[in-house]
Amino acid sequence: MEIRRDSLVDREEGFELRSGACRVRGRHLLILDSRLPPGRRLLIYGEVLRRFDLSDRYIAPRVRVFLEGEEN
Repeated sequence: MEIRRDSLVDREEGFELRSGACRVRGRHLLILDSRLPPGRRLLIYGEVLRRFDLSDRYIAPRVRVFLEGEEN
């Protein structure tokens, strides 16, 4: 998964885009607003990672608990 961080404000049009994940040409892409505080970025990472089957990957126990939604 590619992760991009950028300011998601269109200054000319005056609207704001939201951080999130998508697929572009078959590749997973996560776009994060660079102005978000670290805690909010962490929640977005969690939301995106929960979409994937990570059962065959090593993930630190505390992170796995977070991803399983047992701790917020």
